[in-house]
Amino acid sequence: MSQWTDLEFESQEFDATMFKSVAPGRIERCKFTRCSFTDAKFQEMETRGAEFNECNFSGTKLASSVHVGSRFLNCDFTGADCFGATFENCRMVGTVFEMTRLDAIKVIGGDWSYVVLRMQKLDAQDLSDVNFTGADLYATDLRSAILRNARLTGANLGLTKLQKADLRGADLVDVDLRTAELKGARMTLDQAALFAMSYGIVLE
Repeated sequence: MSQWTDLEFESQEFDATMFKSVAPGRIERCKFTRCSFTDAKFQEMETRGAEFNECNFSGTKLASSVHVGSRFLNCDFTGADCFGATFENCRMVGTVFEMTRLDAIKVIGGDWSYVVLRMQKLDAQDLSDVNFTGADLYATDLRSAILRNARLTGANLGLTKLQKADLRGADLVDVDLRTAELKGARMTLDQAALFAMSYGIVLE
C-alpha cells in the first residue's frame, strides 16, 4: 500500500487519470490547498491528520474510505460517492454535500458546522455529539437518527424529517422547528418547552 506523509500541495489537479495506478492507500498529515480530485478513485483510502482546504471532490469515489482526525474545510463533495465512508473526529466546516451518496456512512464526533447537507438521506445514523452549528439541514432525512448531545445551534431544520429521532441533550438554541417533522421524536422537557415557545406558546 502506497502512503503519502507530511507533503504539501497547492492548486494541483489529482484526477482519475493520475491516480489510475498510483493512488495512495493512506494519506497522513498532508496538506492540500485548492486542489482538485474530480472523479479520482479513492475507494478504501485512509487519511489521518490530513488537511484539505477549499478542495474539489466532485464525483470523487470515496466508498469505504476512512478519515481520522482529518480536516475538510470549505470543500465541495458534489456528486461524490461516500458510501460506507467513516469520518472520525474530523472537521468538515463549510463543506458542501450536494447530490452526494452518503448511504451507510459513519460519523463519530467531529465538527460539521456550516456544512450543506440539504435533502440528504441520513436516516437511522448515529450522529451523537456532532457539532452541526449553523448547518444547512433543510429537508434532510434524519428519521430515527440519534442526535443525542449534538450541537444544532442556528441550524436550518426547515422541513427536516425528524420522526422518531433521538434529540435528547441536543442544543436547539436559535433553531426554528415549526416546519420540521417531529412525530415520535424524543426530547427532554426543556427541549419540548423550546419547541412550544417557537409556536408562541407561553409556558407558566
